[in-house]
Amino acid sequence: MPPENDNVDYRRMEGWLDSQAMRERHSGGGPPHGGGDDLSHRVAALEGDVKEIKADLKGVVKDLASVKERLAGIEGRLSNLPTTFQMLTWFLGVSLGLVGVVFTIARTVGAH
Repeated sequence: MPPENDNVDYRRMEGWLDSQAMRERHSGGGPPHGGGDDLSHRVAALEGDVKEIKADLKGVVKDLASVKERLAGIEGRLSNLPTTFQMLTWFLGVSLGLVGVVFTIARTVGAH
């Protein structure tokens, strides 16, 4: 819905700009390490942090490799496990075999 008149209230805009400037001043937007302008000191600190990150990343990569090896072993063992259908078939086969043996014994003993 367009405004009824073309007059712009710049006082509201100035208040908004003042609040933005206040937020920036109090939000810690200055340079790190106490606000100093010593660029070489800040770059040296960043380089030290990057070295630590690289060392940590190498450790993570080694850990990931060992996890992959263990996962491959687990996958190999899981692939050798019988499926539910195979287990059910085996159970029914053994059960029917035992029932047959029991009935055969019962007929043999009952005939005497």
